[in-house]
Amino acid sequence: ARFWSVFLHMILFVVAPSLTFSWFLLVHRFTVMEGTKTPYRWYWFFPLGINVLIVLTNPFHGLYFSFSAANVYARGPLFVVGAAITYLYMVAAFWHVHRYRQRMLPEETWLFMLFSVIPILGGIVQTLLYPILTMWASTAFSLIFMFIFLSERMVHKDSLTQAWTRGSTENHLRRRVLVAPNKPIGVIFFDVDNLKSINDTYGDRKSVV
Repeated sequence: ARFWSVFLHMILFVVAPSLTFSWFLLVHRFTVMEGTKTPYRWYWFFPLGINVLIVLTNPFHGLYFSFSAANVYARGPLFVVGAAITYLYMVAAFWHVHRYRQRMLPEETWLFMLFSVIPILGGIVQTLLYPILTMWASTAFSLIFMFIFLSERMVHKDSLTQAWTRGSTENHLRRRVLVAPNKPIGVIFFDVDNLKSINDTYGDRKSVV
């Protein structure tokens, strides 16, 4: 029982920063790198690697967590390091949304900020009121809403060209006029001849590739 408890706790403490790191990569790609092939910075992975190294070596030093002779779990002094790395990626994601908010629609900006803040608040509550596990519940809550948002966004974009569909474009223009009716807005329309034949000839070929 002790072996499995240690093993499962190690998985738990490896997964937690990995989830927030994945969230950071998603936010960065959505706000900065969407449509580009810019490589990720190697130093972003450095804190995650430190956490993995500490957790995997915990059975030898017991500084991350430990179990007493009565099988009572206790946090070690290095637990703060793992928690700090977990929150680091959350704060970095929030900062990315704030910094590149001009590249996003207002409703998308507030949603991404909200998705970043909810797990942070859950983590703070969990830290102050241990052993209440509010961080996992708040993270799951944010992930569910993010999944719904991304699913809706995929419906609004054409799978071949990645351009907005006609319905989503008209909806965005209506919202734009309602939010700022007196602010000028420019729209360019392109009419491509024989688009159906081009799509039939090269669209399927692109999807196969």
